[in-house]
Amino acid sequence: MKIDISTMIGIALGFGMILTGLVLAAGGDMGLLMALYINQPAAFAITVGGSLGAVFMSFPIEKIKTSAKLLMKYTFSDPKNTAYDDLIKEMSDYAMEARRNGVLALDARTEEIEDPFIKTGIQLAVDGTSPDKIEEIMSQEKASMEKRHEDNQAVLLKWGEMAPAYGMIGTLVGLVAMLANMSDPSTIGPSMAVALITTMYGSMVANMICIPFASKLQIRTAEEVNRKQMIIDGILAIQNGDNPRVVKQKLLTYVEPVLREKLSGEETES
Repeated sequence: MKIDISTMIGIALGFGMILTGLVLAAGGDMGLLMALYINQPAAFAITVGGSLGAVFMSFPIEKIKTSAKLLMKYTFSDPKNTAYDDLIKEMSDYAMEARRNGVLALDARTEEIEDPFIKTGIQLAVDGTSPDKIEEIMSQEKASMEKRHEDNQAVLLKWGEMAPAYGMIGTLVGLVAMLANMSDPSTIGPSMAVALITTMYGSMVANMICIPFASKLQIRTAEEVNRKQMIIDGILAIQNGDNPRVVKQKLLTYVEPVLREKLSGEETES
């Protein structure tokens, strides 16, 4: 795992620019900034607390716990999922071994395989499982992984959906409080602040946390799905006895054109 640079830039740029805007809006007065935008417990309670309550009502606690753990994944990326050159080289190597000595020869190499998904596919091929059954089993595992990821994305997207709605509830609360005390000018300002800040908090929770993080997880899911489909096609090609060059060309179809040209060039040079 390594730090995801785009996530870190996004967090720093997003929150940094919002903070800069708040400082400028407050005329550089940090006390005023705190009073206007930060020290708003009523707005925070209604928007953040209320929307989180709605999320807890929408999902089982186990699903929420899992999604909370995945928050760390937004800061990190798994290079393995996009290390197409390593994957293609590994699958081509297995294809060469199978073509020279038969698929059964791969049985001796299963212990050295680090990726459980590749290991499962090789073991199924060694055991003489039919291609249709191998594709069915591995595709089901891929689909199950994708469904789990979508469920975790749903928790974040639900929070992003609820936060602005609870911001509007806070706006109504503030307006009602203001209208109920029009005779006391000293209450108008605080009530209006609650009315407006709740909307801001709701928008920030949705558009600076939930939606961007859910989008990043969708990208991570797509990368992993693409990798697993490459492995499935590679295993089926190996079992079919395809030439290692053919296996490589099949897997290159999943790679972006620029990287595909680079990998093809490396093959020519070798």
